[in-house]
Order: sequence, then structure tokens, then C-alpha cells
Amino acid sequence: MKNLLVSLTFIFGVTSTAFADQQLTDYCLQTGGEIVSQWTCPANGALHSGETCKQTNTSGQVMYFNGCSAPEGKYKTLFFKACIIHDLCYHHEPQTNGKSKTDCDDQFLANMKQTCKVTNPFNLECGIVAQTFYAAVNTAGDSAFACSKENVKYPSSMDRLPLPSPAPVITID
Repeated sequence: MKNLLVSLTFIFGVTSTAFADQQLTDYCLQTGGEIVSQWTCPANGALHSGETCKQTNTSGQVMYFNGCSAPEGKYKTLFFKACIIHDLCYHHEPQTNGKSKTDCDDQFLANMKQTCKVTNPFNLECGIVAQTFYAAVNTAGDSAFACSKENVKYPSSMDRLPLPSPAPVITID
């Protein structure tokens, strides 16, 4: 799977890791979060490393997300909000709304397809990359699902995510 994602990186455009990490940092800080380098999954005690946004919701509950984990490129940037929603769904389900991993993955695909449609409805490549991201999480995402032990109020759709100021502008050819 990793080889497939690496290959797609070169096929569909490469953006520097620094830019992608900066997108997470900017969004996190502009929406009241903080960047942490590791956190522990409450359900299984697994230690997660890597730049992650830690946010506290209005009820004082902690949420974690890192956006799109891989691959680097313009679609990692384009699908950033879809990836955040997917991260939150994976971390807080089934405890919060009873959603399954499949429910989270299906919502992820729908959000990416919607992003493609809004950005450029005639860009077939975007839909292909969305399917590839979906296949990756569907196949290899089991270990990341069901991390939380508590019911947490998290944004459940892209339009409910807090808007950073200023909002990033993304264009797709």
C-alpha cells in the first residue's frame, strides 16, 4: 500500500512536506488549537507520533487530528478538511454517534468527491485520487479506528469546521 501511495505522489503532483505541515500548523493555531508531537490513544494506550493538532471543544473535550497523513501533493492540500473530518470520525467513533469504520470511510469519500465537484467538476484526476485515498484508509485504517473512550462533540461535516483566518485558497488545474 505504501508503494502505491508513493507512486501516486509522483503521478499527481508533489508539494513539499513543509507546506503540508505548515497548513496543519496554520489551521490548528488559527482555530484555537496547539500542535503536539505525540499523543496517546485512550482506548488502547497506543502512542501516536507526528505533528498533530490538539483542540478543545466548547465542552472542554479534547480532539486530535493531523489532516491527510499521506501522500504529499496537491490533493493532500485540497482534501485537508475531508481528512480532518475523517480523523475526528476515526478517533471518536463508535463512542459518539455509533458510526462504524465503514461509515467514516464512506463519509471521507463523499467529502472528497464533493471537494472535487466544487473545485473543478471536470477534473477526472481528482475523483481518481479520492478513490485512491479511500482505498488506502479502507484497507489500512483499522488500527487508527475507535481510539476514544468518551462521547465527544466534534464537527461532523466539513461546513462545521472552524474557518481559519485567512482561509487558504487552493486551485486545481
